Amino acid sequence: IRVVMLLKNKTAEDIANLPELDDERLEMGQRMNTHLSTCVYQVEPTMLPLIIFQGVTTALKHGLSPSSSPTFAGLGMLFCGPLCKPQHAHKMAKAAELILAKSGTRSSV
Repeated sequence: IRVVMLLKNKTAEDIANLPELDDERLEMGQRMNTHLSTCVYQVEPTMLPLIIFQGVTTALKHGLSPSSSPTFAGLGMLFCGPLCKPQHAHKMAKAAELILAKSGTRSSV
């Protein structure tokens, strides 16, 4: 619910235009969560939404990192599946695509 409130009234372009994350510790945490998400999905899939929500919250509060694109794509996956909100899923997929296309930002995955 907290993530949905943070996303309220934000377009995909608004998300893609967030400032870059400048805290090295937060960026390292984001990168670790992105790499952990594959293992978590296979071993304990019920924890995957927690990792995705944490990454999205960090990105919205502190800025985008190279691992933000897969994080927003993961949120789109959750919106499309268990949360049953395909319109929101499309918006997150568009945001992930715009973040990836943004100059100077590359995916860490």
